[in-house]
Amino acid sequence: MSGNSEFHKFSRLSSFLVSILTVLVTSQCEVGCSILHPRPVQLMSDTAAAIRAAREVQADTLAPELFRQANEWFFKAKNEYKFKNFEMADDYAQKARRYAEQAEFTSIQSGGSRSDQTAPDPLSNVPLGNDQRTEGPLPPNKQKTQPTPQPETSPEPH
Repeated sequence: MSGNSEFHKFSRLSSFLVSILTVLVTSQCEVGCSILHPRPVQLMSDTAAAIRAAREVQADTLAPELFRQANEWFFKAKNEYKFKNFEMADDYAQKARRYAEQAEFTSIQSGGSRSDQTAPDPLSNVPLGNDQRTEGPLPPNKQKTQPTPQPETSPEPH
C-alpha cells in the first residue's frame, strides 16, 4: 500500500507542477507575446503622415517641444516594431500621433501655414512629381537631348 500512496503523492505533485507551469507560460505570453497583438501598420503610417503634416506648418520652430516629443515617441515606436513588440509600438505610435497633431494645431494657431515651397523629407522615399530633382544633373537615361542636325545633301546624279 505504501507504493500506491507514493504514486498518488507523485501524481498530485506532478499535476500541481504542470498547472503552475501552465499559468506561468500563459501569463508570460499575455504580457510579452506579440502574436496576440496585430501589427500596427496603418497606425505607423498615419503617425508618419501626422509628423510630416506638422513639419509642413513649421511645427519644428513654432511648437518645438511638442514636435520633439512626437519624433521621440515615433522613434521608440519604430524600434519596438522592429523587435516585434507590437503592443508597445502601438502605444508609442498613438502617443507620437497625438503629439504631432497637437504640434500641428499649435503651429497653425501661432501663424504657421502650409506652403508648397517646403523641402521634401529626404528620408521619406517619396518620388517628386514629374521626376523632378532638387539638385544635381539628371542621369544619362533621363537627360533631354537635342537632335543633331544632319547636313543637307543634294541627290547625286546617276
